[in-house]
Order: sequence, then C-alpha cells, then structure tokens
Amino acid sequence: MKRNQMIIGCVAVIVSIAFLLVPGESGVRTARALEPGPTEMMDLNNLDQLKESFQRDRGAVRLVTLLSPVCPACRSGFSDMQKVLKAIPDERLRVYIIWLPMFPGDSRKWAQTRSDEFSDKRVSYYWDGEKIAGKAWQKTLGTKREAWDVYLLYGAGSQWDKEPATPDFWMHQLNGVTTAPRLDEEAFQAKTKELVNKIER
Repeated sequence: MKRNQMIIGCVAVIVSIAFLLVPGESGVRTARALEPGPTEMMDLNNLDQLKESFQRDRGAVRLVTLLSPVCPACRSGFSDMQKVLKAIPDERLRVYIIWLPMFPGDSRKWAQTRSDEFSDKRVSYYWDGEKIAGKAWQKTLGTKREAWDVYLLYGAGSQWDKEPATPDFWMHQLNGVTTAPRLDEEAFQAKTKELVNKIER
C-alpha cells in the first residue's frame, strides 16, 4: 500500500514538472509574463502624435531631444538627460525622446535597445524613421540639416501651433552651430530646475 502511494506521489511530481515545462496559458508563459517587457516606443508617422502629447502636457516643463541611437555623442547626451531626470524627480517635467536615423547603423532596433536602458514614467520614446521631427525642428532652429543631437526646453506656457515653437532654451553637440551653447549637463540641469520652479504647485 505504502509502495503504491509512493509511486502515485512520484508520478504526480513528474506530471507537475512536465506541465510547467510545456508552453501554455500557465507554466512557462506565466513566468515570462512576470519578466519586465520592453519600454514602449511609438513610431512617429506624423507630427500630430507628438504635438498632441506636447499640448496635453502644457502646464509642465517639456524637454524634447532628437537623438541618434548609435552615435557616441548622442549616447553621451542621452546619459546626461538621465542625470537631469534623476536630479529633478518632479512631475512638472515631461520628456519626449525622439530617435532618428542620422548615423551609420541607426535602426529602430537600436532605438528600442536605447529606450530599454532607461525607464521613467515622465518619458515618452518615439522612433522617427522618416526624420519628420528632425525636418520640423530644422526649420525652427535654423540648422543646416535635420535637427539632431539637440536638447530643447519649453516652459509651462509654450504653445505648439502650426510648427514646433522656438524653445525657451536649448543646447546641442553639433559642429558649426553658434545660435545656442554646446551641451553642458550641469548648466542644462540648472536651467531645467529654473523653469520647473517657476510653475506654481
């Protein structure tokens, strides 16, 4: 009798293990569901998507940056923006990071990889494969080509009408641009804090 019980018990254990190893509604799939998924990144098909978010967040300071996901300078700039966000844990700051193909090897896959490196509920990520935003800010900033490796700050009252508004403050890491200072993380952070502190709680 005891032997039969032991055999039944062993069979039950084996069946349970097998069930967990078979992909289904539970087992492996359940375990995978608990793993953190990729950070959401939207495909920018037109500027209306970005404009809607920008206008919806009016009343907050908005940081817009256009970056290559592969370019070393842009990766350094992305790291600087992470430092700014960590130093200013304030809900009155919203960030839109727009990845676009400006450097050899740039792709949506690399943009997703970069987005997964930093998650913050105040940050929205976009993939601009057609450089739509780059061309729009080229007109706004007066750059020689599509705008990229630029870091733009908009105060709470900034309004996006037909075209992106001129930023209240911006920095860059581009050669030949003299209309704004080169990126300095401490100076950028200080200006961001200044704009945030102007907003009444």
